Amino acid sequence: FVCSGFHDELILQFALRSCKPNDTLQFSSGRFMIDEIPKVTMANGNIFYAVMYPSFFGTDNSFDISVCGMGARGENRTEFIIAPTAFDNIPSSDEGTFISWYTGIYQFSGLHLKDFRITLKTNQHKCCLIDMSHFGHGCVENLVLYVNEQTANPVEGCVGIRSYMGSDTGTQQIWSRIVVLTANKEYKGFYEAFQLGAEHHI
Repeated sequence: FVCSGFHDELILQFALRSCKPNDTLQFSSGRFMIDEIPKVTMANGNIFYAVMYPSFFGTDNSFDISVCGMGARGENRTEFIIAPTAFDNIPSSDEGTFISWYTGIYQFSGLHLKDFRITLKTNQHKCCLIDMSHFGHGCVENLVLYVNEQTANPVEGCVGIRSYMGSDTGTQQIWSRIVVLTANKEYKGFYEAFQLGAEHHI
């Protein structure tokens, strides 16, 4: 899959939907632009996700997927950049999410994220960079969550990584080496960098 640097979220989603159980989606080094967070119409209303776990598209079985970059630091890192315009179509009352693995039902799917950076250009919109909710198990390792906002504190609802609402049998995830950075030390990057709750064990 080849990204052009313009609306790369379309290629990322297509690549993810092409995955089979236990596949690894390996990204090269470079910058990938997220220019829009599309609306998905569900029975209980609209949601706004840029990249979604495949079971959202009707797959019947739970399975594991790994999404890996070439590193979260240095010139040869893999970086996903969320442009301010990505939020243009999202009402202020709703939330936009970059990576969401929310399956819609309690499953025992596994998601593994490793070795990349996510850059949020503005923290003035409700958003969640990584949503690991409703997951059976997962591993988040060696990520950098960077807020490139120079002049303002974040709005309420600006979240780095989330995990809550697990199944009644519980959820286990491993989070390791997650670094949260902000461009200006005078201001907070996220309203909540880590949002945890319910039956999950981190």
